Amino acid sequence: MLSDKASLRKITAKGIHDFLGFQGKIILSSIMPDEILDSLTGRKYARLIRAVRPDAAMVLDCYTYIDDPLVISWKQLIKYVNNMVYTINNVDVPLLGIVKGRILVKFLGA
Repeated sequence: MLSDKASLRKITAKGIHDFLGFQGKIILSSIMPDEILDSLTGRKYARLIRAVRPDAAMVLDCYTYIDDPLVISWKQLIKYVNNMVYTINNVDVPLLGIVKGRILVKFLGA
């Protein structure tokens, strides 16, 4: 949605429900390419949520990679928390948190 400005204008003009012709529950996802995440702040994301008018939204995602230096991971975590706090305080829809990290677990024997 963010990479297609024409569609975004149509969505924000109508709201996501009317744009899709669907009146059920719609959750705005923040899972998107890293390049787009780099350009978003909590302020811009809150503005997007208010413009699109979903029923709920995920907090703004961020990314880290396993081989990133620790300082980069910490900067991303701080950015994530700051964006989350801003969004919580500036939108009126329920927000879904994102649990960062992934651990591959191998179950033995079963």
